[in-house]
Amino acid sequence: ELITFLLGVMIGMWVCYMWLTPTSSHTRLPEPGLTTQGINITLTTTGYYCPAGGRSQQCDIGVDDGRTATNRFVARGICAADWHIFPPGTLFDVGAYGTCIVEDSGSKIVGMKLDLYMDSHKEARQWGVKTVNAQLLRWGR
Repeated sequence: ELITFLLGVMIGMWVCYMWLTPTSSHTRLPEPGLTTQGINITLTTTGYYCPAGGRSQQCDIGVDDGRTATNRFVARGICAADWHIFPPGTLFDVGAYGTCIVEDSGSKIVGMKLDLYMDSHKEARQWGVKTVNAQLLRWGR
């Protein structure tokens, strides 16, 4: 866990350095709240599902009441991310999944990762873990 954490911190620092420094030739991330025409970004995504209302044998996450870290009920279109990189309110177009907004976080979501909420346990398992080319549509606050 320590190695994973340190690796995530290093990736986050590299991303910030490469994208936010004025001398960088890479695409700069937008200012908070700015709507963009889409910045292409490669992310590791994982499908997750948990019925609203509590824990069950099908839960992929430890949700007690079906709410996200921003106090919204989980639903399709909600995703979890590392808030040090993608703050709440960040909006993505994740190709086959569609659009999602960052409303949740998690201790194992470090770096360039998104957890995508699915409509069913079966759909979450079918999605599994995928590396996708997504578009960042709006930067969160």
